[in-house]
Amino acid sequence: MVKPENKALLASHRQQIGQLIELRGKQLADERPEWVKSLGEVPTYPRAAKRWYRIAGEIEAYRNQYKVPAGEVVAIPKKYQESERGQYLQAQMVAMHKSSRLSSTLLSAEESARIAQRAVHVQETRENRSEVEYVLDVQNRDEKVTHLKEQVSSFDEQLANLSVQSDEVARKTRELKQLVEELTPLQQQYRVELLKAQSDVFFDAKKAYRPVKEAKAALEGASFFSRAKAARQVDEATAKFAASCGGFTTLEEVEAQWVPAQGVVREAKERFGLNQATLVQVKEQLEQLEQQGQELKRKIMKARSSRKDA
Repeated sequence: MVKPENKALLASHRQQIGQLIELRGKQLADERPEWVKSLGEVPTYPRAAKRWYRIAGEIEAYRNQYKVPAGEVVAIPKKYQESERGQYLQAQMVAMHKSSRLSSTLLSAEESARIAQRAVHVQETRENRSEVEYVLDVQNRDEKVTHLKEQVSSFDEQLANLSVQSDEVARKTRELKQLVEELTPLQQQYRVELLKAQSDVFFDAKKAYRPVKEAKAALEGASFFSRAKAARQVDEATAKFAASCGGFTTLEEVEAQWVPAQGVVREAKERFGLNQATLVQVKEQLEQLEQQGQELKRKIMKARSSRKDA
């Protein structure tokens, strides 16, 4: 358990590391190595820019950890994306790039209109106000614009993260649908194989039972003098049949208990059961992913609406 005095020290160290990472991110923004382009342009909003610096610094630290050559243009090479940390940084990078792209495309037209409208208003009111009133008014509006930009940046970040999640859900959904398409015909194939295995084994058992059936028919038609011999033949045929069919003496017992226990039938049944269980599980996962995809779409639409209102 960490002592209270050590907790404060650890918190201080984490803060210092965070500051160093952010500082290194600012340097990378100036140096612009080729792999940094994967993050997109540095956002104009302070909050979003700070996040850009942090991600850039963390990615460089990750590259240094695995000694990725400086000339490698891919920010996180594919073979380093499999770890939990690599997956996290890759997702952060993609979200940052999308956020940067959204800020530079979706906002520009709205910003231009607002700036133009504000310029007209400033021009109309400046002549009628004192210098002090004018400066205070401009400062107030600048604060509002800054707050608005931070709101829009927050929505852009939220949209980018939701977009990454939606893309991942869509990819998994496609994979599961393809798996269902592969498993469904296999289910029918394994069902046919199981029925054939059961039929073949039982057919061989009926062939083995034929001497018993013939001996019983002979016993029924035997005379008083030949009846004892016919009875012995029935017993012999029955014993031989039982020896070949697990000790069972009737076809009903053989079909119900011996046939299912035979290797070829048991293997066919296991294949059928395993495929059936997998198919059910995949369909359940697919249903959950489709519901998750719909929920993400609703969140994206809500975030876009909130961004537009802002």
